[in-house]
Amino acid sequence: MRKNLLLGILAAAIILPVSAELTVSDLSSPEYLINHGHSMAGVEAIARSKSAAMGVPYESIREEKVYESNPFLNFLHNVYTYIDPAADQDTFLNHDIKVEPSVTDL
Repeated sequence: MRKNLLLGILAAAIILPVSAELTVSDLSSPEYLINHGHSMAGVEAIARSKSAAMGVPYESIREEKVYESNPFLNFLHNVYTYIDPAADQDTFLNHDIKVEPSVTDL
């Protein structure tokens, strides 16, 4: 009886970890990354690089901005981002690389 119980416990110990399998797509999914303490900026960067590697256009994870629908708020937001160099302009990993310098490089 003890021998059968020991073999049953060993079989269960070997079989149970197999059902806890994680794939590569699971490990880089936004839900998994957020649940394991990664920041939203890191999740966004991973999603952008994955879509660039697959050649698929990127769709943002973040919510739609309020100022994009209102022209006056959009103007105020553009003035604010022009004055404050630390403001988020949504250009991180979201631009075309150009050889010639331009005003937007400042």
